[in-house]
Amino acid sequence: MNIIYNLKLSNDTKFKHITAFKVAFVPFIALIIISFGFWIFLETMYGFFLSNMINTLNLKEMFYKQILSDLENYIPLLFLYFVFLYVIGFYLANLLLRSFKKIGKFAIQLTDDPNAEFKLSTLEKREYLMRFAQLFFEYMAECRGAGMVLKSEIPMKFWNIKGVVFDYLHYLIYVLLLFVITIVTTLGLDFMSKDVYQKITNFAVEVLQIKQNHMLFFSTQQELLSSIVMVTMVTMVLVYFIIANNLFAKTNGVTYAYFRTLKEVIQGNWEERINLRYGDPGADDSKLVNQLIDFVDEEIDELVELEETIEADKDGGDEVDFSEMAASPVEGLKEENVINNDSAVLELESPPPLPPIPNKNEE
Repeated sequence: MNIIYNLKLSNDTKFKHITAFKVAFVPFIALIIISFGFWIFLETMYGFFLSNMINTLNLKEMFYKQILSDLENYIPLLFLYFVFLYVIGFYLANLLLRSFKKIGKFAIQLTDDPNAEFKLSTLEKREYLMRFAQLFFEYMAECRGAGMVLKSEIPMKFWNIKGVVFDYLHYLIYVLLLFVITIVTTLGLDFMSKDVYQKITNFAVEVLQIKQNHMLFFSTQQELLSSIVMVTMVTMVLVYFIIANNLFAKTNGVTYAYFRTLKEVIQGNWEERINLRYGDPGADDSKLVNQLIDFVDEEIDELVELEETIEADKDGGDEVDFSEMAASPVEGLKEENVINNDSAVLELESPPPLPPIPNKNEE
């Protein structure tokens, strides 16, 4: 896994490959355990044959050659099973990161389209983070429409969350996948154990004169093989639950970091940003959410500045500055011109004189 950590990949990609490797590697740990059990079992069976065939030469070589002759045929099947488990692990990692991916993708969409709607599927409606993200995106759209930072009320079901919320839905899906993997692995190991037992029985029939006490011994050994398979299966389940606790501890911490930041923003504290630990999954999508908050914050600041500028221009337009008019040599009026032209103005504005009234005596 250190090789994966050292690769120049994103945190999400590393998380996917490491999860896939863990899921695929557990059955091989089980195979190592059961191989050790088979070795003890075969040594016990070899001792039984040795006690009944003292004069036979090369007994050990004959025994192991007969029993292990067809094991190489299982190698391609084991490789295909490893690939299958790797794909299952990769799918599980994608499932754990799906919420962060959808939130980050919609953050980009909402930046370009203020009217975009964050829709949830039936399963997503059961997730606390997705429902709260829907509330957050609606709040961001309202702030953009109002052109100001609003302070919204948080529903009580979200307000009471003070710590990490366990994701029961994803954990249930993980348990179902664990059940499938365990059943398939157990069936495969059981088939191999029965194959080994059948080869031992065939070898005994070929080289021994089977007696009643021999059959009793073989039946007890078959129970021993079944016990080895059962112990291996229990070990697998325990290892898978340890891996589950590790995986969900990481993703639940990231989920709470998202939830806490979105809650602070909705309450009007736009200084908060999603800050994750080094190596945490969901880091790339958290940057997209932070960019959305920055974008809307800058957009609102620009609108506020524009409104203030318009108000200032409006208030300044109601007052006439006569000093500029008097200082202008073209548009301003000189005092002497006004005084010298008073008579002309009065003369222009006076009505013309009336004609004289004719005298009747003169007629």
